Amino acid sequence: MSDGFAQILLAAALLWDQRLGEMPSKLHPVVWFGAGVDLVRRVSFRPAASPAMQCFAGMLTLALMVLAAGSFGGVLQVLLACLQDSTCLHDLLGSWVSVPVRSAPDTPSASPFSSGFPSGGSIIFSVPSPIALAGSVCSLVLGAYFLKSTFAARALVEAGRRMVREAKTAREAKTAREVTGEDCLAPLRRELTNLCSRDPTDLSEEELFAATIESLTENISDSVVAPLMYYLFFGIQGAIVYRAINTMDAMIGYRGQYLWFGKAAARVDDLVNWVPSRVTAFIMVVASLPLGLSLRDGIRIFFRDRYRTESPNAGQPMAMAAGLLGVRLEKREHYVLHAEAPSPKRNDLECAIRLTSHTCFLAQLLCLVFVLCLPLPLPWAFGGMYRCGWFE
Repeated sequence: MSDGFAQILLAAALLWDQRLGEMPSKLHPVVWFGAGVDLVRRVSFRPAASPAMQCFAGMLTLALMVLAAGSFGGVLQVLLACLQDSTCLHDLLGSWVSVPVRSAPDTPSASPFSSGFPSGGSIIFSVPSPIALAGSVCSLVLGAYFLKSTFAARALVEAGRRMVREAKTAREAKTAREVTGEDCLAPLRRELTNLCSRDPTDLSEEELFAATIESLTENISDSVVAPLMYYLFFGIQGAIVYRAINTMDAMIGYRGQYLWFGKAAARVDDLVNWVPSRVTAFIMVVASLPLGLSLRDGIRIFFRDRYRTESPNAGQPMAMAAGLLGVRLEKREHYVLHAEAPSPKRNDLECAIRLTSHTCFLAQLLCLVFVLCLPLPLPWAFGGMYRCGWFE
């Protein structure tokens, strides 16, 4: 792909996310991939097998699904470059029309690639046909569709805002529900399951708010920063492979019945998120400036508490958020971040949503600026295959 196309593709995917949001589940590539993982899991996972065999089966499952995602991403990347490359379209479809401008019948025509205006020769220029134009449009739409599926900034912020709306509704109806014996926090518990896999059954209101803040800040890395970083350095194939690994970790990489089966997925996910999670934490510092949050506390708590979580990566943005917001983030029997601070209230959750929105926007802006200003070679390496004669 050409440099210009990579830039336009990223801009189109970002615009798609901001204006249209998530695709329907039936049309979402990540949902398709998840269905594939579930199918392979049914075949390869045996609860009665030994831990070693479960771990081995999990490694094979991970390798198979990542190979499938990488192969699809590679084919897609080649297809996009082919569709938007005029030379390739000419070879395949004859889609460029040569238009003579000036010629002299008594002299041989000069090469259209020669510099200047050859005396007595001919000047040839090409105009794109409808087929070439359609190829470029199809390449842009197809690329934006799959690239958008790898990140979800708008959906992340909207999930947090739904929690705030449910919290307001629960507060207004609290007295009436106490009289009838209903659980006034039931809507909050349902919404939390859309953000994380934590069991919300016996969580208090403050714990629900804390879990929401933790999920929002952790997912800034997983759902926004990481896929954009992998697109920046490895093109759309890199973003797709990252999303495949992260999806497998979300499906099988946790404690419980998949403890050994999902261990490979969890460890590889830790590896690919090591850099993005730390980059996310420092983007949050810049994003917090317009909000007037405590930078000093944010940096202090970040360096003090970031390794108190079981994951080597989740604690990076979570500790930074705990310090910036001045709140205590706790998961029972697992970790406590910023232990000396008070538990979060609804206004702290609203501030966390603004911090999440600012961080997502800044991350997207930085990625776009890097693509525009620093022509790193990797995202567009596949485009060189056409210029090197692969399709001659």
